[in-house]
Amino acid sequence: MSVITKKALAQSLKDLMQTRPLCKITVQNIVDACGLNRQTFYYHFGDVYELLGWIFENEAAQAITQGNDAGDWEEKLLKMFRYLKENRAFCQNTLHSVGREQLERFLSMQMFAFFLRNLAEQFAKAGIGQADQEFIAYFFADAFSGMLLRWVSSPMNETPEQMLRRTRAVFESSLPAVLQRYRALAAKGEDTPASSPL
Repeated sequence: MSVITKKALAQSLKDLMQTRPLCKITVQNIVDACGLNRQTFYYHFGDVYELLGWIFENEAAQAITQGNDAGDWEEKLLKMFRYLKENRAFCQNTLHSVGREQLERFLSMQMFAFFLRNLAEQFAKAGIGQADQEFIAYFFADAFSGMLLRWVSSPMNETPEQMLRRTRAVFESSLPAVLQRYRALAAKGEDTPASSPL
């Protein structure tokens, strides 16, 4: 029942964000829209921004990862693009509000986990240590998160499939050079940090 209630509150917030700025939405607006009361809202969430964070951490993350094989990185990215496109008004509203941090954190952590997981085999073959694996994953995650945020803030004229093709071209052309460089550093015996500086 708790999850059902949270989903109802989440859907109310998303619906309201279709037509009004996040800063203009109150807890009362949210509970009125789904037939609940303020006490129920505060039982689950401290404020509107906590609910916003829950949407990204649960609903959005689940929509992207559900039924996805860790090795199928293209499918994972395509789901990410599709979620952002299908929830355009919600994401753009978040991006242009004080809730921007929630969207930025969500994209950054999703992309970091994605790169770390999907590059694990290639990292192992290249003999890249854990600290360097995390550094590379963060590097790509920050670059791709920035690209996603720019797309969300635009009219989003490109389709998810077009975004995937562009992403694939950049990723597949740059990754081999990165792996080759790290192999060369390892062959020279150059030290790398014991832990990620990020």
